[in-house]
Amino acid sequence: MTGSRRDRASFSIAASALAALAITAVWEDAALAAAPCAASVRPRRNGRFSSLSGAWSGAYRYPQPLFGVREVPFNMVIVETEGAFTGDCDEPDMRPFARGGRVTSSIAGVRRGGDVSFTKQMDGSGGMRHRIFYAGRVNDALTRIEGTWTIPGAWDGTFFMERDGVGAEEAASRAAGAEE
Repeated sequence: MTGSRRDRASFSIAASALAALAITAVWEDAALAAAPCAASVRPRRNGRFSSLSGAWSGAYRYPQPLFGVREVPFNMVIVETEGAFTGDCDEPDMRPFARGGRVTSSIAGVRRGGDVSFTKQMDGSGGMRHRIFYAGRVNDALTRIEGTWTIPGAWDGTFFMERDGVGAEEAASRAAGAEE
């Protein structure tokens, strides 16, 4: 009887150790998987980002006021991998009857060098389910995109977007470079 208790205790300790190793392995795998994404958001030593991944803010403009509004601000989060990107967009619903509501959408696009194009698919919030096509150019530092948008047969206009927190990140990068 004593031997079987000892065997169960040894088995229990071994099982606990294996579980701890498995949890550690999963955590390390998650950290390694996240590392390339986190690294791609930081600017390189020369101040240039390596992808569009990160948080962005901008605005799109109508060619003439719609509901008395000429420009609509938005926030976007992008994840880029090897030139293809996806993301989410959030903006105020500017229609007078919306009363402060928000409109959300998803994006999918590509970057080839400085050329950027993506489709924004409205998700139904605010009753909107249409697609908007965007095309533009990103600057060499990958911190600003400017271009045009279109809803075929309905509207078109211009847009711009800038990477959030670039000033703070550039200052930190410069400070890190000065310390080396």
